[in-house]
Amino acid sequence: MKSIFDEENWKKINFLNYAKEINKKFLKEGPILFVFDFNNFEISKKGKLSNIPFAIKDNYSIKNVNTTAGTILLDNFRPVNFSTVFKKLLSEGSIPLFKANLDELAMGWSGMTSHYKGVNNPFDKNLIIGGSSSGSAYLVAKDIVPFSLGSDTGDSVRKPAVYGNVIGFKPTWGLVSRYGLFDFAPSWDTVGWFTKTIEQSALLLDILKGYDSKDQTSKKIDQKFSYFKNLDKDKKNLIVGYFPEILNEIKNQKIKETYILFLNKYKQKGYKLKNLKANFELLSLISIVYDVVSSTEALSCNSNLQGFLFGNGYDQNKNYLDAIKKARGDNFVYEVKKRFLFAAYSISKHEKIYNQARRIRHLINKELDKIFEQVDALVLPAVMDFAPNKKTAQQNRIKNSRTLADNFLTLFNSNGSPSLSFPITNEKSESVFINIATKPNDDLNCFRIAKIFERLKDEK
Repeated sequence: MKSIFDEENWKKINFLNYAKEINKKFLKEGPILFVFDFNNFEISKKGKLSNIPFAIKDNYSIKNVNTTAGTILLDNFRPVNFSTVFKKLLSEGSIPLFKANLDELAMGWSGMTSHYKGVNNPFDKNLIIGGSSSGSAYLVAKDIVPFSLGSDTGDSVRKPAVYGNVIGFKPTWGLVSRYGLFDFAPSWDTVGWFTKTIEQSALLLDILKGYDSKDQTSKKIDQKFSYFKNLDKDKKNLIVGYFPEILNEIKNQKIKETYILFLNKYKQKGYKLKNLKANFELLSLISIVYDVVSSTEALSCNSNLQGFLFGNGYDQNKNYLDAIKKARGDNFVYEVKKRFLFAAYSISKHEKIYNQARRIRHLINKELDKIFEQVDALVLPAVMDFAPNKKTAQQNRIKNSRTLADNFLTLFNSNGSPSLSFPITNEKSESVFINIATKPNDDLNCFRIAKIFERLKDEK
């Protein structure tokens, strides 16, 4: 196999010293929560990732290792099991170096709401990196590790990838086991990862995919099939679809012009491009549907975070109920409390709100089915503007929170499609990204079309 992760270079590094030096150097930047003592793990001496280091978001269970999910209420929690994806990486010889920082309970969007510290943008400290997989994105962006694992519930891998100028991929829902991943919203949650190349991302899917009896949502698939080996089987008959209406919502002129240019280059090379029409009024409801359904699932999944079984924040001088109220009220960040309150409202006296949101989600997924009957992939700008300034990010989010253009990545969590954010220019903090999505279980064409755009990008 050709060099995919610069294997020869990594062989020269003493990882114990390297990890300590990196942690000290980037301490103020916030991407690292914990440095692994990887000698405590059984790591294969051979494998597709032999001697290749990685980082993992701190919401994956690692047996006997502090796993916080960015909240003080899990501050000293040590799982009794290993997440499936972690074990698979070790079995292929990969070396775990860091637990990566994240927005608390993976519920943030900025990278700034971890209980421990926020994560800076790797290229400009005044900008956000995005969340919730902020630390994982940072560590790949700065070439500290060649790949890292995150989790993606609404866009938590794919948007930080854009702001960090790396590739972010989430596979088909159920293709990779979620066993050991702390649940945020199980019907939306997907294991995802950050890399620098399409080949790296495809190879990781080969390694991480597969049925897992410990995950009830896991799919039985052809384990022998290789996305990596079939990556370059280029087909001219692949049809890419786009929405002309979305152009009016792109705020940044550079993003708009570059996006149009690449669609035209794609067509000029003989590939098929299709102008799509869809029920935008329906699709635009995705942000409301996501808020209602994901927050309700999150409230249920995190009801055990009360401060006394594990973590800190429990006041023993108060009675049971008052102690729980204080632990959750004092220690969760605003973003988490907002979602929990919204969920409680949706399912208490107004359960019809939750049920209606589920019905609308079903209609949205049916609309996406119709779209993918017409095209092999949907290609849209990954974001409508570059990384926002920390001081104005919240204000801009409130202003644009319900537009389809700012939320369409979430569509592909709703229906479980593979989705990949990919740069089509070579700048750092202002690189233009597209997002490629295909129908569920068609991850290969997601990679193939990304490879086509990669070639177009490299052409002079």
